[in-house]
Amino acid sequence: MSVLCVTSINSGDGKTAFCAGVTLLSKKLGKQIDAVKPLNISELTEPDNDATFLASISGTENQPGWPDLAKSHSNNAQLLSEVPKIIKRILSIKNDVIVELPSLSDGGKDRSSIPIELIEGLEGEVILIASYSRKLTSKLIIGSANRIGKKLAGVIVNQVPRYRYKETESALQHDLTSVGINVLGFIPEERSLQGVTVGQIAEHLGGEYLLGEDKKNQLFDNVLIGGIVLDNGVEYFNLNETKAVLVRADRPDIQMAALKTPTKCLVLTGGHKPVQYIEHEAREESVPVIMVKQGTLESSRELDTLFQSSTVHHNEKAETFASLIEKHFDIEALSPIIGWTS
Repeated sequence: MSVLCVTSINSGDGKTAFCAGVTLLSKKLGKQIDAVKPLNISELTEPDNDATFLASISGTENQPGWPDLAKSHSNNAQLLSEVPKIIKRILSIKNDVIVELPSLSDGGKDRSSIPIELIEGLEGEVILIASYSRKLTSKLIIGSANRIGKKLAGVIVNQVPRYRYKETESALQHDLTSVGINVLGFIPEERSLQGVTVGQIAEHLGGEYLLGEDKKNQLFDNVLIGGIVLDNGVEYFNLNETKAVLVRADRPDIQMAALKTPTKCLVLTGGHKPVQYIEHEAREESVPVIMVKQGTLESSRELDTLFQSSTVHHNEKAETFASLIEKHFDIEALSPIIGWTS
């Protein structure tokens, strides 16, 4: 049985997505792995559902109380000593374990003492994730890798824009390998991972379902505004297949054009129902229809913050990240670390 620890340079670099993706790949290979997140040191007040999501992906029960809240300025000695004990107990009776650790920094503040102490207390290797940004440099990655030390198995650079992929790969690969750091992969940016669900847009706008509430877990990654259609509506709506469409309730022509293309949901503004044939067409195409009281302009302004609520907590996103790992990751290097080879 083995332990793989996953940390990152900054919060939001993609640790949970990676852990979920590796868990699904393990299942594909006929291997069972437990994915856990024992601690959270973020100062954000939102609930942390990562541990529950990882448990659902791996098909196991989440440890009670995980992720526990650790404070970087507090005495966490007892908490940090308990985590390795629990993980070793899981190993003794179950499967390999992938452990999502806190990031080395959060919001620009150094938080490395807790993940480093956990790494020292756990018997296993470590993967370091760095998310692409213009500020990401070889020097920054090397400095973070040196904090981890000999247990570092390798580095992943995540969310690399496709138009900067080759440039980033060539710039970082040479610098990192020249100092003995194993580069395990460059994961390209994938818009669908930023998607939200039909249920989230309904909640965000205070909408009421006319049809399709059973599809509230359906993902979309773009919103097209029906009010700006000037010519061929079908051509315009065909620009994106994973979209929600925001349109006035009294514009059945635009609504019909949207329904003739792949559409994840219709959001009708103005507070009243569509004409009957639109309702019939939406039902035939299995497209959810949501009604909101406010107008199109007000609704579109409210949607400016919709995608900020996006999380990785969706099976389709985990499957997408698993496929990205398969295509862009050094699977041969990962296999002995995670127990995919005997």
